[in-house]
Amino acid sequence: CADLRPACDARAAAGAHGQMPGPIALPDGDTAGDGLAPAPSDVLPPAQDTPPDDADALDALGPPDGRKGPSERQIQSAIQRLAAAGDLQRLLSLVQRHIEHMSAVNLVTALHRATKLAVSNERVQGLMQNPSFRLLIGMNVKIVQALRLTIAEGKPPPYEVSYLYIVCWVCATLRLQERRMMAVISDIAVPRLYQFKPFQLSSMVWAYAKLSIYSPELFKGASQQVLAWDLEEVSLNCVQLLLWAYATVKRQDVKLVSRLSPLCIKSATKAKPQEIATITWSCAQMGIKHDAMFAAMGDAAVANGLLWSFTPHGLASTLWAFATVKVKHHVLFQFGAAVAISKRQKFRPQDTAKIRWAVSEFDGWHDGVLRAMSALLRGPEEQGRIKAVLWATIHSCYLDAPVEGSGASWAHKLLFDDAHVYFNLLTENEEGALDQVEPMGLANLFRALVASEARAGRQENADGDGSLPDGSMWQYTLQSPELRCKQAQAQLEITRDFVGHAAARADAMSEGDLEHILESIRMITPDMEQGLPGWPELQRSAEAGLGKLR
Repeated sequence: CADLRPACDARAAAGAHGQMPGPIALPDGDTAGDGLAPAPSDVLPPAQDTPPDDADALDALGPPDGRKGPSERQIQSAIQRLAAAGDLQRLLSLVQRHIEHMSAVNLVTALHRATKLAVSNERVQGLMQNPSFRLLIGMNVKIVQALRLTIAEGKPPPYEVSYLYIVCWVCATLRLQERRMMAVISDIAVPRLYQFKPFQLSSMVWAYAKLSIYSPELFKGASQQVLAWDLEEVSLNCVQLLLWAYATVKRQDVKLVSRLSPLCIKSATKAKPQEIATITWSCAQMGIKHDAMFAAMGDAAVANGLLWSFTPHGLASTLWAFATVKVKHHVLFQFGAAVAISKRQKFRPQDTAKIRWAVSEFDGWHDGVLRAMSALLRGPEEQGRIKAVLWATIHSCYLDAPVEGSGASWAHKLLFDDAHVYFNLLTENEEGALDQVEPMGLANLFRALVASEARAGRQENADGDGSLPDGSMWQYTLQSPELRCKQAQAQLEITRDFVGHAAARADAMSEGDLEHILESIRMITPDMEQGLPGWPELQRSAEAGLGKLR
């Protein structure tokens, strides 16, 4: 087993959170959990000679004598019986006792069943440390290498090549960085992709994306194969695995989406929350807008209250997807806002940022959603949440922007346009909420406030009538001019309080924070001074603090 190089990622046991962790078996996928594909089940042919029901599956094989061992069918039957009983320990004992008699089919089956049992029972770390399992991995590496040599010699493969997808699934599920072996599998599989069933091919492509291994030949060949599929044999689970994989490796494939869209539309009413979230997120991530498919998925999400079954991450990803490709589904967003309010305590800052942006992108920021999300910032146990929510917005934009280079503009739009919303959140909370914001956060918020005022001023000058333009920093709800004027006055008071607070804490700021504030002040023009009351006091405090530090 000299080629055995397993590297157990701690996330295999704990579950990792990514952009859209991907379909899990789905562990949310995030996971929209963790990104485990559904475990392949009963993919290998069942044994023909099953031991008697009263016989132990392991003991029935007898002790290995080094000369004549149990047959492939007997071992296959024993593996399946032990797996069905959930007995991982005895399954690994079988591997240890009879590995020299195990065929390639036995080795692949044992690898799959052991991994599936460990994942379902959250025993991945223990499995990776088990000598029998490490030996099993090494033997599977060897059968892949042997298969390559067999094919190179012009001989027919001794078993179906499509079974290699199970090895790929195991590597992705356990985060085994067997890149050399995965490259060999790709070389073997690409000329023979027509032999793979839809679930086998989609699981293999998912595995490569999960391991961040991009094989252009494999993804190109898989796309061509999908175009020839009979969609009657394809499930939505296959679709979500495929689309998630292509989105994750950043390979935009319009033909692939067009081919699979009729199935998505036809089967939307049967779609699970995870499938809706993953399919819509994947299309948006690839920058592909398909109105009919999104409409069908949106209708399915709100039908029969299905939206309440979405995880917070799945809901955030779905709404983000619709907003990103600019498909307006008002019922989805109305129900989505209601679900977000109900589940607000379960939202991570990243999900809160996505929900907030998605809702505001179409309908303006709903006061009810705003107040509900502000609850995330309340309470002594939420000390770190303010900073997290502020900057999760920016990181969310940079990570999820479908077009390279657009992340910066999205981040600035969110932070600068909503600067006053953040101040509202802070001042609505109990006394001392601003004290929870670190000095660097205060400096950044002031910079956002100045930039927001500058953008609003430029837009107002462009309108030429002094009216508040759509999308300005003051306008969050549709209301009469009188109410909007009162809202503007209230915002001025909030700004004055914040600037005064920042000035009072200037002594606690670092040299970099103070320089950042002074740089922001230098951006203030005469027509912006009215909207930034108290800035001269902040300037004096910043200059005094900087003088002391120097």
